[in-house]
Amino acid sequence: MTNQSKKKKNGERPSHLYVKIPLKILKWTFLSLILVCLLGGAAALGLFFASVNTVPAVDFSSGTHLLDKHSEIVDQNGHLIEKIQTEQFRTIVTLENISQPAQDAFVAIEDKRFEEHNGIDLKRIVGALVADIKAGKVVQGASTITQQTVKNLYLQEYVVKDYGTLKNLFKDVDRKIKEAYLAIELEKYYSKDQILEAYMNTIYLGQGAYGIEEAAQTYFSKSASDLTVAESAFIAGITKGTVKYSGYKTVTPKNYDPSTMTAVGEIEILGTSYVAILNQNALDRQKIILNEMKNQELIDASQYQLALEEDIGQAMQPGNRKTNEVNTSYFNDYLIDEVIDDLIEEYGYSRQYAQNLINTGGLRIYSTMDVELQRKVEDIYSNFDKVLYDYREKTDRNDIPYIANRVTDQGDLLNTQFETSSERAAREEAGRSAKKSSILYYFVESEYVYNEEIRQIEQRYSNENFLSADRELIIPEDEYRFDESGNLVISSNRINYRNLDITNYYTFTYPMLDEINHQLLTGILSYADLDLERINDSYQDYRKDSESEVIAYPQFTTHSRGYIRKLEDDSYRSNSDDQSVTIFKTFLTDNSDFYTLRESGELLISPSYLYINTTGAVQPQASSVVMDYRTGYVTALMGGRDLQGAKIYNRAIDASRQPGSSIKPLSVYTPALDSGFTASSMAEDIPHYINDLSSGPLPGTSDQYSKIMWPSNWYGQSNTNKGDDYNGYVTLREAVKWSMNVPAVSFLEQIGIDASMEYLKKFHVIDTRSPSEDTFIQKFENPSQNDEGLAPLALGGLTDGITNLCLTAAYGAIANEGTYTEPIVYTKVLDANGEVILSKQPEKNTVVTPQVSYIMTDILNDVVNTGTGTRARLTDDNKGMPVAGKTGTTQNNADTWFVGYSAYYVSASWIGNDDLGLKLDYSSSLAKYLWKPIMTAAHENLEPKDFPIPEGIKEVYVDGVSGKLPTSLSARDPRGSQVYLEKFISGTEPTTFDDIHIEVVIDPYAYSDVLVEAALDAAGNPIPGALQYRTPYEEATPLCPAGITESRVFLNRDYDPGDHLGFIPKDYIYQKPSEKCHLHNPLTMTGYSYDLFGNVIYETTPPDGTEMPDESESTEGIDDQNN
Repeated sequence: MTNQSKKKKNGERPSHLYVKIPLKILKWTFLSLILVCLLGGAAALGLFFASVNTVPAVDFSSGTHLLDKHSEIVDQNGHLIEKIQTEQFRTIVTLENISQPAQDAFVAIEDKRFEEHNGIDLKRIVGALVADIKAGKVVQGASTITQQTVKNLYLQEYVVKDYGTLKNLFKDVDRKIKEAYLAIELEKYYSKDQILEAYMNTIYLGQGAYGIEEAAQTYFSKSASDLTVAESAFIAGITKGTVKYSGYKTVTPKNYDPSTMTAVGEIEILGTSYVAILNQNALDRQKIILNEMKNQELIDASQYQLALEEDIGQAMQPGNRKTNEVNTSYFNDYLIDEVIDDLIEEYGYSRQYAQNLINTGGLRIYSTMDVELQRKVEDIYSNFDKVLYDYREKTDRNDIPYIANRVTDQGDLLNTQFETSSERAAREEAGRSAKKSSILYYFVESEYVYNEEIRQIEQRYSNENFLSADRELIIPEDEYRFDESGNLVISSNRINYRNLDITNYYTFTYPMLDEINHQLLTGILSYADLDLERINDSYQDYRKDSESEVIAYPQFTTHSRGYIRKLEDDSYRSNSDDQSVTIFKTFLTDNSDFYTLRESGELLISPSYLYINTTGAVQPQASSVVMDYRTGYVTALMGGRDLQGAKIYNRAIDASRQPGSSIKPLSVYTPALDSGFTASSMAEDIPHYINDLSSGPLPGTSDQYSKIMWPSNWYGQSNTNKGDDYNGYVTLREAVKWSMNVPAVSFLEQIGIDASMEYLKKFHVIDTRSPSEDTFIQKFENPSQNDEGLAPLALGGLTDGITNLCLTAAYGAIANEGTYTEPIVYTKVLDANGEVILSKQPEKNTVVTPQVSYIMTDILNDVVNTGTGTRARLTDDNKGMPVAGKTGTTQNNADTWFVGYSAYYVSASWIGNDDLGLKLDYSSSLAKYLWKPIMTAAHENLEPKDFPIPEGIKEVYVDGVSGKLPTSLSARDPRGSQVYLEKFISGTEPTTFDDIHIEVVIDPYAYSDVLVEAALDAAGNPIPGALQYRTPYEEATPLCPAGITESRVFLNRDYDPGDHLGFIPKDYIYQKPSEKCHLHNPLTMTGYSYDLFGNVIYETTPPDGTEMPDESESTEGIDDQNN
């Protein structure tokens, strides 16, 4: 017996079992526990009441359908513009249209006591709590279907995804309390069927599908009413986790691995093709749910077994995700995005909750839209071709509307069918092939072809197809071969040899001809009504009768690149030496349907191996914005020519394009006027030079570079026409009026890059608070490629461009007397109870004084009066309702802009192609043709109104060459008087007199219109390759007869074209004489005698045979002729 046993036997306890605790400590411990419980209970009670008191106000007693919560967009007067339809894939169906197995599956796994509880399931809550405690984490949910419905409809903003902090834990508890309270309230007013219906229409089920109907369409391409037991259990399982248990996952065709993945179909999302892969997690979850349904006797054993045996992979037929067409506009799409962003910023909502609030929260959004104007603008866009065809007919442009044919070293940008003769000759001379095009043409045959003549009209444009009628990719005979091993070798611009991408292509169709043919087939028209010759030759119009006209405009559409699929890496080889791709014989043997051969020799790749984008986008594209620059209200907005369906790409907001010369008033001229320059400040439009940094410093130096001539002017960019490239002396006003590049660079150099950027910050082109959010690239963002340079700031060559809305608002600051007003698209948002939850007031800041903005406006008004913007006039003389504005065109006419304003509105219109490889056929006239009808519509029924003139503006006569006060010589300029009345800010007017005009005595008989001649050596022989330049007139010498000399006015300048590659500015002929009279000088006058007064006494005819006038003959005729 052990000692311990002895002690136990003797009645003694082991000493380690006894701990003597004083009664006082026990007492206080017990009281502390009671206090903790009381405090905890009080805290819980306080949290409960606090949560209940902050429950969203929901009136269940109204009896309104749970899903009837559409938000509305209204105008400033409260008139309905649009009921917002959800952008999510949700289709509301009644419970009767949901199969019973689907109802049972969701109830079985989500809330098996759904019919018994009053909104919350206490038994389930306790069970979940115990399970969570045992697991040490959340492993089981306790929410009923009623609670989930409440959460989906009213409490999304309270959902916590991260439980890592105590704060978020309390937030989740708060949400649970609210959820339970609202669930109990909901059950008081709605039946179980109504609640279940609402739940099954709002639950998210993966792949963008909200609700059972969309899930059924997404996974099985069938209605919810047709779902089987197996399919119902499969979809119900997704609720556990929409990512992990989604019915299928998507991969690109290139990433599809058939050895490890089970493909259940292909889907297209926003124009991109994906392979749908069966999700094994979803299958495993389905079995659990089927077992629950069997255990709850919702299905019997045979139904259970049949469901297990059903091949879900075979049954799945993923549907394409095509956003439903909604009755909306680019304007409202942008407005909704703005409201969502502001809800996130103001309340910290998640984007998903903010979107849900828009869709189902019953909000009332007050839009700045002018409904009538927006409709008119949309109507103009729907008639885009007609509006711009007016331009085409007046300017006689090429076949494809507004698209320029370009021939490049890589091949024709467009099909040779549309080459001009000179372009074709240039290509053939360079030895470039016409077949390897950068963008290829694909002829789409009209749906209705009733007559062979109509077919011939259409097939006139089908010379070289990209795809066959069966959508096979056509490889011309000379672009493929089979090597000695039987491998297929393709060397074609149609296929990228590195990654098997298929090049972009375009279609060129006549939708109107389809309608014509349809009307002929249905008897609406007769063949006699058609004027085929007119359609064939000019694509214009034909008349059904004397009162109506239909115009057959061609439609040009570009399609983004596709690719060849189902080729594994071991099935082909890329050959960089000749840029070809070799597809191995083994693949061709295993896939005998990969290609077929035409009798004519072309190889056709089967469409089953291709992904080809067939939707495309009509070109050229466009965007327009109209804004009230005083209030900031955007009154109309168009983001593209596509008027139907959801607006995925809003070019007015999302597309940033280079502004070209339209940037100049913002980055150069307004800053210059605010820095002391005036409208009459002089610049020289002559060759300008910058350091050639690309060549490095000159030998032996560290900071000296060779010079290169830059920039060129839009109106003359060829050395073969040296008289049209530069203007010479110009004022700031003239430089803006004719959009000259060199003066813009010159003024920018004087005010400085940094100063220019400071003004762009005030114009909000540069975002000082969030630089990464703007499109202007500063040096600190990208030291090597940025916009802090002469080309971006003076010529508009911004790296990432600028958006239409940004440019519109910036010009609005000039129009608004120098005050920038933030553009806004809504003023306030009310919740379902009428409470204001968002109020939008535009931010404002001063850019320049009213006086500076007025001078800039007056200059831009001159652009429209007589400069590059005359086609934008709203009235014939630009009076009554005057407008001011500026054109903008980028290199090779990739973009064309017109930005202008009146005393009421500012507006910008852009036209260009989404594909930067496509160029417009002619500069900024296109944008003016679009801008004018839009602004005409905006000003209907408005009173004529001129730009207000602020105090402190004065008018002074100046010399139009020097910009200084005129002298008597200013009126005697050989081009006519250069004196004009200029506007100035008081105190900036000139105080010195013109010193550019000078008076020189010339011999008019020494005139020559030959400005360039061979330079001679000392012996009088021409120097090979050397040229000398001279002004037309020569200065008289003392030997010139007094009776024939004249005093004329010239420009006091010593410009030598020989120093500038022979470029001769337009005013060079008015430059002071560079030579002395070659007729009358000591060398030519040898043998002449003189009288006592120095006059020549003629003895013989002058050596060159010039006939001298009789001394008695009047010289008035000569004076009249040359002055």
